[in-house]
Amino acid sequence: MGLDLYAGTLTRYHTGAWEPEAITLARQNGLNAEVIYQNAPSRLRRLTAPLVVRMWRWRLQRKYGHLITKGLHWSEAGSTPHFVRKPDHDGQRALVLAAAYAVKPQLALPSQLPASNDLDEVYAAASKNYLESIIAILECHLYLPSNENFLVVSPDAVGIRRFITSTANLAGALATVNRAHWQADEAQIAVWDQRGAITGKSVKVEGGKIVAEHVVRTPANPLMHSAQFGLAVYCAALTFSRKHNVPIVTDA
Repeated sequence: MGLDLYAGTLTRYHTGAWEPEAITLARQNGLNAEVIYQNAPSRLRRLTAPLVVRMWRWRLQRKYGHLITKGLHWSEAGSTPHFVRKPDHDGQRALVLAAAYAVKPQLALPSQLPASNDLDEVYAAASKNYLESIIAILECHLYLPSNENFLVVSPDAVGIRRFITSTANLAGALATVNRAHWQADEAQIAVWDQRGAITGKSVKVEGGKIVAEHVVRTPANPLMHSAQFGLAVYCAALTFSRKHNVPIVTDA
């Protein structure tokens, strides 16, 4: 299904009480769709999930208290809304590559996304001190509501090893990329969001059936297009996180 950004309570996330954006869009258009996992994700039981998440947060804060000095506080109320959007892997990878080039302003971004970011020399150079780099922030799995500067590697509430940082670090990374390449305001970022990801065709759906298909021309600079869309989706997730005081999870 690709990569989704989820913002909401970790109780909802870890119990699977949400669905990827592609499934939501298909259902809204009357199409049948379901998620098929190659490896089923670990889930918490609904009755015990709030306690498990609360204890996980306490343990994380205790272990990294020298970095997280103000504590970790966010909403886990069942009534808290959630957000799901899909920058997909290309949107995230393009944004990360743009971040690597943001610290090398004398170099121009390539126009094509490589098969792997590891093949790009600028990305490889930026990865040498990985945990101190801007790319590490944008490749994190979990962003916790906090104004502090931390990036740790620790198991999440279901025991999976995750790179975890703060929403403040995410905000700083997004601002750095935007400032280095585009200096776009909120209105322009919203346009990139509405423009969407790169696609080879568009479809028209009526009554749950595809009635028309149209070929979509590939943009002249695919990497720039994907990076701008990735930035827009991450900004939208961050705005939602700040409004509702909830974590952000990258779900692949």
